Amino acid sequence: MSPVEKIINNGKIIAIIIRSKLMQSQTEKLVFYTPESFSLQLGIHNRQKGDFVVPHLHIPIDEIEQLNIQEIFFVLNGKIRVDLYDNNKKIEVTVTKGDTILLNTGHSVTFLENARMIEIKQGPYRESEKKVINNEKNF
Repeated sequence: MSPVEKIINNGKIIAIIIRSKLMQSQTEKLVFYTPESFSLQLGIHNRQKGDFVVPHLHIPIDEIEQLNIQEIFFVLNGKIRVDLYDNNKKIEVTVTKGDTILLNTGHSVTFLENARMIEIKQGPYRESEKKVINNEKNF
């Protein structure tokens, strides 16, 4: 199993999984594992004591016509299954302690073990715009 898995459906990256073993094997100081076009950028730092990142600011983008809303789960402990839904297709992936997954499609989560995870997504929260898939077969 590769430490970085890109799940692709119909030429589109629908998820990127960063397995925990990558944290120990990456030798570069900083690597971004997402395409530049992604609205959430996922990078991993491998820094030594005394390294310094210069002060900087991320300048707001004035206008965005359409922004894909993406989400990241970092599994602190336990095991989860993430079902990815894209173009009438469901793909199942398992994510465990120390793994990170970036989601770029419809999804559901099943907790296969007691688990704790960090969820990161773009705001502001808009409950009224959340699309719920009631019948998996019709997605």
